[in-house]
Amino acid sequence: MKIDSYELAPDFERVVAIMAGTMPKFYGAVGHALQLDAIDQPACKTVIKAAMAIAKDQGHGPNSEVVLMQRLHRWRSEGSVTQDEINDVIDLFLDAPKLPPPNDVIAELAPVLRRRMQSDAVRVAMDEYTRKGDFQVVTKIIAAASRIGSHDVSLGTRLGMASFDEIARIRHLDRLPLGVDELDLGLGGGPPRGTLSAFVGGPGGGKSMMLSHSSAYSLASGLFVLYATLELSQAVVLARVMANLTGQTIDSIMTGDDAVTRRMIMDMYPILGTFIVKDFPAKATTMQDIRQWVKECEESEGFPVDVVVIDYADKLKSHNRDDKNEYASMGTVYEDMRLFMFETAKWGLTGSQAKGKAAKEKRRRIEIDDLADSMNKGRVLDLCISINPLGDEELEYAVVKNRNGKANFTVGPLPHEWAVGSMVAGRRPGGL
Repeated sequence: MKIDSYELAPDFERVVAIMAGTMPKFYGAVGHALQLDAIDQPACKTVIKAAMAIAKDQGHGPNSEVVLMQRLHRWRSEGSVTQDEINDVIDLFLDAPKLPPPNDVIAELAPVLRRRMQSDAVRVAMDEYTRKGDFQVVTKIIAAASRIGSHDVSLGTRLGMASFDEIARIRHLDRLPLGVDELDLGLGGGPPRGTLSAFVGGPGGGKSMMLSHSSAYSLASGLFVLYATLELSQAVVLARVMANLTGQTIDSIMTGDDAVTRRMIMDMYPILGTFIVKDFPAKATTMQDIRQWVKECEESEGFPVDVVVIDYADKLKSHNRDDKNEYASMGTVYEDMRLFMFETAKWGLTGSQAKGKAAKEKRRRIEIDDLADSMNKGRVLDLCISINPLGDEELEYAVVKNRNGKANFTVGPLPHEWAVGSMVAGRRPGGL
């Protein structure tokens, strides 16, 4: 039976083919449901056909153009494709439009695929009715249609040489965007991997909100984020991150009016990384406890943590019994944190309290010397950013220390949107 075209816009169809041929999570979410006869452009059809063959063999779609092209070259030697067809695929990649965020493409493509599959279910139902057959197959088609775009059907990445490529896809990142574009630009993309960064401010000044905001951006980038909270509850942290990702208010999520949020998070699921939050008792938790927790999470999930967020380090306890006062204790805590991030090549993010006087002087920028126990913390930190409220709705960010780049510059004023967990009004992570 002839299948009608999806009638996708030409550039959109090219993007779909390229993503299906190079992004395993995209393939697992929607690529697997594509029907070749409904694809208009021959080169796109060739790419998707190769992606399907690779997924059948490996349990997931191809993770690079190199893998895809190798399959086509293998087929050429077997006589399944011609060199002209391979050249058309090469031109497809060379002339490709700029790729939009994968979740945007998934959101646009999934309804088209669902409608097609639902139409198939109607056709099969009519055939089964005519033959007085078994309608279980219809039920399966309808269930599969409902999962398109929200469930990754791939088996995962096999442990083997190919798995190193999947890990390297994330681990090649050497800078971590913090989620404030103007700030990230000044920092050359964000703090380097293996460093410790701190956000400094007064009570209610946005330290914890900045940590959850940056966590959401890391999560949208596919990273593995651990969030140790010594101040807020796990529920509040989760609500803030989900609000940041979806644009829904924290209050609506906390009060249970979260049906929209649930659906949006499910739609994003194929591109999100891993996020785990755990609360620890303040002034009773050491950095050794955090190290052990990170180790256990890595063993449980089977891959390395990228970002460790501690909200916030001032509430940790030193493991060194020889530390006689708070000043010495904080020196040990911060040294332990920075050493851990450096040794394990993780990004470390935390918050720190400004001295009471500095926090109360609303018109003065918080500097490195305004940190409580500033000598120890200022010496250890790789990056220190102060958050300075300008009225009730705007913030200014000041980079008061940067061991790996430009320092002593400010960004802002920028409007915030704390009701939806965002440090910058109107922006969602990664174009979500």
